[in-house]
Amino acid sequence: MEFIIYTAVTVLLWVLSASCLLPFLIFLKFSKTYRDKWFSWFFVTLIKPQLSPALGRMRIRAFDLLKEHLEGRKRNTPLEILEIGIGAGSNLQFYPENSNLTVLDMNESFIEYFEENLKKYPQVIHKKTVIAMAEDMHELHDDSFDVVVCTYVLCSVKNVRSVLKEVKRVLKPGGKFLVLEHVMYPSSTWNAILQSLTSPLWNIYFDGCNLNRKNDEEIRNTGFSDVVIEKSYPKDIWMYIRPKIVGIATNLLRGPGLERARKRASDLLKKHLPDRKRNTPLEILEIGIEGGATLPFYAKNTNLTFLEPNLSMIKYFEENRQKYPQITYKKTVIAIAENMHEIDDDSFDVIVGIYVLCSVKSVRSALKEVKRVLKPGGKYLFAEHIIYPGFTWETILQNLINPFWRVYYNGCNLNRNHDEEIRKAGFSDFVAEKSFPKDIWLYAKPQITGVATK
Repeated sequence: MEFIIYTAVTVLLWVLSASCLLPFLIFLKFSKTYRDKWFSWFFVTLIKPQLSPALGRMRIRAFDLLKEHLEGRKRNTPLEILEIGIGAGSNLQFYPENSNLTVLDMNESFIEYFEENLKKYPQVIHKKTVIAMAEDMHELHDDSFDVVVCTYVLCSVKNVRSVLKEVKRVLKPGGKFLVLEHVMYPSSTWNAILQSLTSPLWNIYFDGCNLNRKNDEEIRNTGFSDVVIEKSYPKDIWMYIRPKIVGIATNLLRGPGLERARKRASDLLKKHLPDRKRNTPLEILEIGIEGGATLPFYAKNTNLTFLEPNLSMIKYFEENRQKYPQITYKKTVIAIAENMHEIDDDSFDVIVGIYVLCSVKSVRSALKEVKRVLKPGGKYLFAEHIIYPGFTWETILQNLINPFWRVYYNGCNLNRNHDEEIRKAGFSDFVAEKSFPKDIWLYAKPQITGVATK
C-alpha cells in the first residue's frame, strides 16, 4: 500500500512540475542563488520540523558511534572538527567540550541560521567559516582535523569521489570521518526504481540532493584503513530517503617518518639484491598494499602481485598505480598473510611487507608463508614498528594502550617483537637496522628495517 501511495505522489509531482509548477521549476534549475535561498528556507521552516524526531535519532546514533571511537582521548584535549555542510547547525548539540569547529558550506544562505543556533552552545569554539564546495577545500591544510563530520551532504555534491579524497587529505593520520547519509535501496527493487524516477525532480527542489547514490560503497572503496557502517530503514522517514547509513571511517597513518622508513627499506633492498641484468623482470609480492604507498620506490621491469585482506584499500591503489607505468601489475589476491594458498611455492624474487606484521593474527604463520612463496635466495624486505627494548616505562605504556590501539588501528599491535620472530623463522641470512625516529609518535617510535634471505 505504501509503495502505491508513493508511486502516486511521484506521478503527481511529475504532472505538476510539467504544468503549473514548470516556470518555478525552470527558475530553480537555472538560478543557483535563489535555489539556495529557497532550499534553506524550505528546509528550516517546513522539512526540519516534520522530520526532526526521526532524523534526530539518527544523529544521536551517529555521534554515539563517534564517542565509541574517541574513547581513548584525554578529556580536556581540544578536538579539531571540520563539519561539511553545516546547514542550520543541527549537529552543534552533539559536540563535546573543547571542540574547535571549522565549518564548510557551499550554501551561504544557511550561515545566518547556523550563527543564530551557535549561541546556544558555548562549549563549541567556532574557528572559521569557509564558503566553498566540498570537492575543493584548498583553503584547508593537509592533516588539519581529528574529525570530519558529514551529515546528509554526499547526496548533494557533484562528485562524491573527489569529496572523499579531500576528506582524506584534510584528516590527520588516524583521524575519523563521521558520516550520516540516505542511500539507494538495493538495486533492481521497486523502491530503487521509484527513487531513480523521482530523483531528477528531487534534485531541483532539494538543492542538488540525489536519491539514487550508493554512498556506502563509495566510502568503502576510497582507501580508509578501517570502515564501520550500519544500515537501517526507519519506518517514520519518507520512503524516498528511508535507507540510512551511519558510519565511521579511519584515515591512513602516514607522515614524513613513515615515508623515510619506506625509502630506507627500498635502499636496503637495492643493496642486498644480487647482480641482475638490467632488463630482467623482478617478480615482487607486496603484502598489505596500503593504497600504493610503496609504488614510487619500485624499479623498471617490476612485475607486481599484491595481497590485501582489506577491500577498502584496493580502489585507492587502483587510482594510485596509474602514476607508475614502469610497474607491470599482474594480480590481486584477496587473502590474509597467514594463508596465501592461491600462490604457488617458490614464486617471487622479493616479498615486501611494510607495517604488516603488527596487524596479522599469527606472525609465525605469516612468516612461514613468506618463506614458502619466496624463490630460493629470494629476499623478504620488511619495515615494522616494535616494542621498546627491556622493561621500561615506554614498554608499560605500549602494553597499556595496546587494547585501545588495536580497535582504532584495525588490529595493529604495539607490543610485538617482530625482529625476534623474523630471526627465529629460519631464513639463511638476516640484516636489520633499529631506529627511534623523532617525528614518529612515541607509541610506534621503535622501528626496524631489514632484509631476510631464504
